[in-house]
Amino acid sequence: GTLIQTVDLSALHEPVEIPVYGENGEENVILALPGEIRMQSANCPDQLCVHQGSIQNGTVPIVCLPHRIVIRIADSSAGPDAVSN
Repeated sequence: GTLIQTVDLSALHEPVEIPVYGENGEENVILALPGEIRMQSANCPDQLCVHQGSIQNGTVPIVCLPHRIVIRIADSSAGPDAVSN
């Protein structure tokens, strides 16, 4: 539930690596590229987050469940999904 970093993918001109270290030796490296982001590496056992590849929109997040990391793309131009009274 802690925000680690926010990156404006549309403003990037070159790749940016974001290392994330956990309390119990967890290591993930997020790679932000112009217009996309992906989990470059992780020392989790299943590697599903790495194999998911890049995302370019907010449809599906990247999740490293063993390390409790979620990468989301927020579309600031999108309106609400639903409105309730």
